[in-house]
Amino acid sequence: GKVGSYAIAVNALAGPGILQLPSTYQQSGIIPTTFALIVVGLVSALCCMHTANVVSKVPGNSNFDKVVEFSDPYRIFWGRRAYYGTQIIFYLCTLCVNIAAIVDTAQIVDSFFGHSAMGTWGYAFDEKEWTHWIHQEPCSKDEVESGDCLPFYADEYGNIVLTLGYVITTLVFVPICLLDLKVRQSWIVGLSCSPFGTGFLTEVR
Repeated sequence: GKVGSYAIAVNALAGPGILQLPSTYQQSGIIPTTFALIVVGLVSALCCMHTANVVSKVPGNSNFDKVVEFSDPYRIFWGRRAYYGTQIIFYLCTLCVNIAAIVDTAQIVDSFFGHSAMGTWGYAFDEKEWTHWIHQEPCSKDEVESGDCLPFYADEYGNIVLTLGYVITTLVFVPICLLDLKVRQSWIVGLSCSPFGTGFLTEVR
């Protein structure tokens, strides 16, 4: 359906990196950040148009009547070696985006609970015990810059890799990811309206 297609397209365009835009604007300023976004947007649009043009040149697909996957033009025009190479690159890129989305989503969930009366929990593997993190007061500028407003930011050695955010993210999305993509579209549209929508959408995809 159109709504599901639009949701997936917006998700692919935005990605988990959009969560860092407010911080980027604060640190780099409005002019360089906006300029970089415009340049990257124009380059991305040109790449999309070029890709669409190549797909239209697939034999019998001048009107986009065929279902042409991402690597199919490489196989048709350059051979199977190029096809397998682009498949490997594509799946590695998808894996990197999904890992980033999982981390961003779990961190947002941890921040959500950590700044509430409940707090959040993380398991420290070096000490073999659960650590409680809570910060109910509004964050000052110094606390934001020092990272004191981020759950488990002081864990510089990476001993806390299992947190409440990761547990909740796993419990919510593993069942959804096992569904067929057509069934998942209704979930994708619904989650796009949630507070954690960007990371959630990328992970579901």
